[in-house]
Amino acid sequence: MSDKVTKQRGGRSSTDRTAGLWKRPFLAAFANSGNIRASALAAGVNRQHVYTTLHKDAAFRAEFDEAKEESIELLEATLRQMALGGNVTALIFLLKSLDPATYHDRVQVAQARASNPVELTATMKLSDKE
Repeated sequence: MSDKVTKQRGGRSSTDRTAGLWKRPFLAAFANSGNIRASALAAGVNRQHVYTTLHKDAAFRAEFDEAKEESIELLEATLRQMALGGNVTALIFLLKSLDPATYHDRVQVAQARASNPVELTATMKLSDKE
């Protein structure tokens, strides 16, 4: 047998893939981007390998879920900065997500007779720019 290791698509060797050396770089990239494709590319593996590993490796799945939460927290922080900076759409979205009981869309429909169907169309204007 040859000691030569074949390089796989993405730049990682087959030995790296089986040893899981791609996992740390993938998880770090995913925590920052929330994008599986871009993170897999950064780690030198293909997307399908990530999905297969997620399905088969419970420990990796747990680390993936943690990285996903970190990614969501980064987005929430960005959304908060946008809202505090005066972005009305971001402010509305943030309020609705943080306190849906108070800031939900209110729709009330009453129908006098059940025999006549009612068609509803709703439009929401978020700012004067739209």
